[in-house]
Amino acid sequence: MARLAHKSPREEIGQRTARSASVYLPKGGSKETAYCRGCGVLYRNKRWVVDPVEVESMKRRAGSPTLVCPACKRMEDDNPAG
Repeated sequence: MARLAHKSPREEIGQRTARSASVYLPKGGSKETAYCRGCGVLYRNKRWVVDPVEVESMKRRAGSPTLVCPACKRMEDDNPAG
C-alpha cells in the first residue's frame, strides 16, 4: 500500500506554524486597524485592503496608527517583485 505524504503545518520540530520567507510582512500582525503612510492602503485583520473613505477618516483623527506596507518597503529597498 502506498503511503501518502501529507504536508503538515508543522515543518520544523518545535514550531507550531510554518515560517514565512518574506521579510516584508509585518511581524505578528497588528491587532488594530492602521494605514500605510506611503500609499494609503488599509491594514485590517491581517489583510491589506484599499478603502479610501476609511483611510481619509483615519487621517483626520489624531493619533491614528500608521505603518509602511510591504509594497512601499520593497520600493524603498529597490527590490521589485512580480
